[in-house]
Amino acid sequence: MIVNLTSTRVEFISLGRSVVFRGDDLLSGYIRTNGPAPPDEGVMVRLMLSREASEVQDLNYYDIDFRHITNQPTWTRNVQTEGAQNCLDDLTPLFRKCCASSSGGGQVDEVAAGDGITVDNTDPTIPIVSAKVDGVTIDFNGSGELEVVGGGSGITALTGDGTATGPGSAALTLATVNADVGTFGSATQAIIATFNAKGLVTSVSQTTITPAASSLTGLGVGVATALAINVGSSGAIVVLNGAGGTPSSLTLTNATGLPIGGITGLGTGVATALAIAVGSAGAFVTFNGAGGTPSSINLTNGTSLPISTGVSGLGTGVATALAQAVNTASGFVTQTGGDARYVPITKVINTQSGATYTLAQADYSTATALNRFTNAGAVAFTVPLNATVPIAVGSKFDCAYLGAGKLTIAGSGGVTLNSFGGWLNTGGTNAPFTLIKTATDTWFVTGILVP
Repeated sequence: MIVNLTSTRVEFISLGRSVVFRGDDLLSGYIRTNGPAPPDEGVMVRLMLSREASEVQDLNYYDIDFRHITNQPTWTRNVQTEGAQNCLDDLTPLFRKCCASSSGGGQVDEVAAGDGITVDNTDPTIPIVSAKVDGVTIDFNGSGELEVVGGGSGITALTGDGTATGPGSAALTLATVNADVGTFGSATQAIIATFNAKGLVTSVSQTTITPAASSLTGLGVGVATALAINVGSSGAIVVLNGAGGTPSSLTLTNATGLPIGGITGLGTGVATALAIAVGSAGAFVTFNGAGGTPSSINLTNGTSLPISTGVSGLGTGVATALAQAVNTASGFVTQTGGDARYVPITKVINTQSGATYTLAQADYSTATALNRFTNAGAVAFTVPLNATVPIAVGSKFDCAYLGAGKLTIAGSGGVTLNSFGGWLNTGGTNAPFTLIKTATDTWFVTGILVP
């Protein structure tokens, strides 16, 4: 026996007779061992046939040596496990109910005609079977496939509002009946469509929605009436920048363009003054604005009044003196300020407690009796350049060091300090010393000084 395996069927060839099995002809399958025979020879695949198949072939089962199957996949020779099992797994899905001779045709005992089915049993081996449905005859072609034969009255093409041509599956093409293509309708526009008797849209357009004011619902009392009146007419809605008419009452919170003449309740002359440009005669005086030349005015908190022209009744030279800085030439002298030309009433002691000090203009004054240095340790005293701290030539600084160490006097680069023996260190606690400016960056230093 030869077993020929293909992708769709299992064919057994024995004594010149071919038997094809498929699917549900197979009742079951298992691996059979022939007793004590060697493993390579004693293992077979037994296929148990269904009752119907066994009646047709007069066989209850087939024993197959899986190693000699034609067209078999590569099955391993490990017959106890993989080889036989793989054979059984591959053959099982190929069985379908069909029994055929080697000619490829099946022996059919009888095919009965029925509703719409015609049978020609002239050739019992290959009977001609056809079916007719709704006037279309369907027959088997030479390849065993169903096809429409004889033309008949079946539909082969579609025309009219939709077109398609056959045979087989065909795409239906709809005829163009509406040239208006695009997007129509919006929140303010409605769609206008025209339909023919077949329900097809033949044209489409859109129109702006303009409902009558009287047809609107949900409006407050009188709103629909006001909407129907022309703007600017009595009873109409007031629009932005439009005429407001003469309302019986109105509350203004952010109004512009209101004429002064339209305001009532103002005092005498107020409306007239409000209508005059600020800074002109008769206008109101604004904050920081020009005051003009009033006939009389009472100042309780005035500023920027020019002393030379704004104040009258001053003695000769008083206005000039008031315009000068105090304690300067032609200016007034303060009680504690001034220079050598004036005698101050009181003097103060300027105390410096730090470990370093730079001569400052503020420490020079005829009101300063003494510059006192109280740091207990050493003090570095620096005389700056005139470009850094401008001090008038002739200025005199009287000083005293009260600490237990010593105070050392030094000048910034470019400053010349002249002293007896070039000594610039104080000579102990409570040692006095004086600095006098003799030129732009030259000083004379005197006092109890040591090397």
